[in-house]
Amino acid sequence: MNLTKDLKKSYMVIGGKEYYELSKFDRGYDGIEYCNLGGGFLKRIKINDAFMNDYESGKIKFTNSLPSHYIYAKITLDDWREEKKYVKGYYNPIIRWNGWINPYFTWETCKQINNACTDENLLFRFYDEEVDGKQVRTLEYSNQYDCETPYIIPSQKINGIEVYDCGLGICWELYK
Repeated sequence: MNLTKDLKKSYMVIGGKEYYELSKFDRGYDGIEYCNLGGGFLKRIKINDAFMNDYESGKIKFTNSLPSHYIYAKITLDDWREEKKYVKGYYNPIIRWNGWINPYFTWETCKQINNACTDENLLFRFYDEEVDGKQVRTLEYSNQYDCETPYIIPSQKINGIEVYDCGLGICWELYK
């Protein structure tokens, strides 16, 4: 075990199941700054005897990778709950933004989401065009109330299905 080397990794794992994103090692504090995966408030843990005991016993570990266990589920927004509206998508229970799930939706599901929004609150713009003989789809996040928009949401494959990371700082949750 080499704590100096481990502190250069991206994630801290506590108890084999709680993953946190490392922010930095703070020499003035003599500890580690970290936060929940996907962001949130910074937390600190002091490197003291109790920490070192947990580190040496393997209770606290460091890694550069996350488990890629995605679950297909019904996902909703706070505004949709009373109307019993939801869409289906993937999420990784370990990856959260301030406690909210970070969903991955197909192109078609993103269209369903837009259809459920008012014209003033559309989340996405869709570009489906032919480039050099290939069909190219581009999904753009375009919520007019978000100062970071518009931006392109890259696609990725989950279980062989093309999806888009649609966490986008939106309070998504599992439909119950």
